[in-house]
Amino acid sequence: MRLGEGYWYSLYAMAGLLIKDLPTALHRALKARAATNRRSLSAEAITILEAALNDRVESPTLEEIDHLRTRGLRPLRQAIIDIARREDSQPEPPVH
Repeated sequence: MRLGEGYWYSLYAMAGLLIKDLPTALHRALKARAATNRRSLSAEAITILEAALNDRVESPTLEEIDHLRTRGLRPLRQAIIDIARREDSQPEPPVH
């Protein structure tokens, strides 16, 4: 079946989301955050939604980490992992 002869292409399309009446300030903030993280606006929104909706309480498995490390949107390099480890090992400042 060729394009135009039917709706075969809709079987392979991903779901979409349209946000109506998005406040200008929120759009600017999302756009700035996306630029900071070197993502598209859509990729940044998906990342935020995934983080907000992820109710996992346990740490990811090594298999999940390896999958994200090699096949993620922005694959992790050893340098990034080393930086995260150093930041994680630093003591947090006291809260007054």
